[in-house]
Amino acid sequence: MTQPLPQRTLRLEPSDVDQLMHELGRDARIVASSRRQSVRLPYRRGDCEVLLWQHSTAGEARHFRTGTHGEVDVWRSAASGGRPFVMESRNLSIQGISLLHGVFVHPGTRCRVTLTDRKGERRPVDGVVVACRYLRGGVHELGVRFDAIIRLREYCPEADAMSRDFLAELQARAEGLALEVEAGNIAALRVLGEAVRTRALGYGYQAIAEGAESLLKVIQASSENLEPVERECKALVDRCRWTDPS
Repeated sequence: MTQPLPQRTLRLEPSDVDQLMHELGRDARIVASSRRQSVRLPYRRGDCEVLLWQHSTAGEARHFRTGTHGEVDVWRSAASGGRPFVMESRNLSIQGISLLHGVFVHPGTRCRVTLTDRKGERRPVDGVVVACRYLRGGVHELGVRFDAIIRLREYCPEADAMSRDFLAELQARAEGLALEVEAGNIAALRVLGEAVRTRALGYGYQAIAEGAESLLKVIQASSENLEPVERECKALVDRCRWTDPS
């Protein structure tokens, strides 16, 4: 059976796309870095294929207006053989991607984004649309959160030059854990420990990720006695400090 061809809904000339990307990048620099959950790096591709689907019955299936005429179906399962969309990708993080699309998509819609790595290999990554904002001229920006962490270095060359920055971030987060141990804040320890684990995986530091995983297990087992947690925090900080940035 012939696979349906991808559909492009973004009606912009390449020069207009470049101008819009420049404006979005300029506006993003105004936003304080403290608001960013994880590092985002440029990932510009004009051929990013995205399949959208939703978990619902046929009677509940939604349609999304293109902004001009007609309707665009959102398929009810990833295996339904639906027609993928071709979108413009903007940037990429270990947890998600920003895409430009010519159609409004409801947050909560499931998706499969085909990423192209630095070797030219195409890799499907499942996720969910968590945000959709209208920009102008029928253009919407989609924010997609992936189901699983990806490794930035496999997709973004810029990540190679940021090893020291990544390690500095991980070390700062690990040192922040020690403050929460002193405060006895178990809930914060779990959140911060998971943040170190996921970022270490995405930045490509397996040993630090394993150290954070060990810490999370100790936190789970030591809800009252925090001495083991304190030792694991110190060990995690040491791993960050002595890890080779290369």
